[in-house]
Amino acid sequence: MAPETRSEEILGRKWDRCLADTTIKIGTGAIVGAVFSLIFFKRKSWPVTLGTGIGLGMGYANCQHTFYSQFPPHHRRCGPPWWQVDPEMREKWKKHWEERWKSTKPKEVDVKKEIKKENE
Repeated sequence: MAPETRSEEILGRKWDRCLADTTIKIGTGAIVGAVFSLIFFKRKSWPVTLGTGIGLGMGYANCQHTFYSQFPPHHRRCGPPWWQVDPEMREKWKKHWEERWKSTKPKEVDVKKEIKKENE
């Protein structure tokens, strides 16, 4: 049986992950904003502020998802794709789409015959 973890430890890990992620996103946003400010905007301060704000917003959204997610971490909502489950089903769909592709291909037209028909 797996060792029990206390809820305080789980909450502490979530906060640590959340703060680290937000710090990285704020720093990256500020750096990207500074680069844009130096290259494109003649050293204005608003790109740095915008980048920092975007980083803060992304970090906040990730924290909200971490704390208020209805699914536990590493929860698989669905199974494998249908083509990995049943090889017979895969072959059935393959034949279906091959037939459908053949029926939608344009028919080859003999240009010389068409010109003769138009001239007559």
